[in-house]
Amino acid sequence: MHTLERHHEWQAASLYLHEQGAFVPLARLDEKLVEPAFLATGTDGRFVQVAAKTRHATYFYQNDHLGTPQEMVDESGKVVWLARYKAWRGVKRAPYGNVDPVGVDNRIRFQGQYHDEETGLAYNRHRYYDPQNGRFISKDPIGLAGGVNVYAYAPNPVGWIDPLGLNKYIPAPASLPGFPDAVVTKRKTPVQGGGMLRKRWRLPDGCICEWDSQHGEVEKYNKRGRHLGAFDPNTGDSIFGKVADSTRRIEP
Repeated sequence: MHTLERHHEWQAASLYLHEQGAFVPLARLDEKLVEPAFLATGTDGRFVQVAAKTRHATYFYQNDHLGTPQEMVDESGKVVWLARYKAWRGVKRAPYGNVDPVGVDNRIRFQGQYHDEETGLAYNRHRYYDPQNGRFISKDPIGLAGGVNVYAYAPNPVGWIDPLGLNKYIPAPASLPGFPDAVVTKRKTPVQGGGMLRKRWRLPDGCICEWDSQHGEVEKYNKRGRHLGAFDPNTGDSIFGKVADSTRRIEP
């Protein structure tokens, strides 16, 4: 068999899987070109199309409470990428320790951010973020609606995120200590400012709990979607002054 022509338009591709309605990375599916497709002639003189050979790999993210990747592991559970960060998510060292990266890299930083190797900045959907200075390099597209400081990322990088580069907010917790029987269910209500959906839980009595990312509280609704007030996620107690609003409804 003799090679006549080789075609090779790409070297690799990655598919990222995230939590529903959020920018929290869960897994990455890689496909890497090992040998490009080519045309060849067989022993009978006819043309033969030889398919490209690719290698596939799946990596899983281990994130912190903000959804920022701390480690990546392969299908066997081996750590293949590990990093340590500064407060505003500038990377101190990656890979870190004795981890052998085996060619695995990760460019996801804060939720919604993709690290640009060439500039050191992070692409944050609507603008670029500078992790060394802890601020955006351009003004907030929504102006003062996103805060008085139009270049600020968030008041506290340990408890707040800004996945779209528009509105800062407090990410939803994994569970609600104040509502121990609450079960995570499908998200339906858009986050204020758009782009994502509110995390939702359902209680045994059918009531719905949704995360208020602006205040770090739980908004509770009855099983028909009528508002019942705001509650403390840690104690389950009603928050003073934040009572039921008869004008507020959600899709149950």
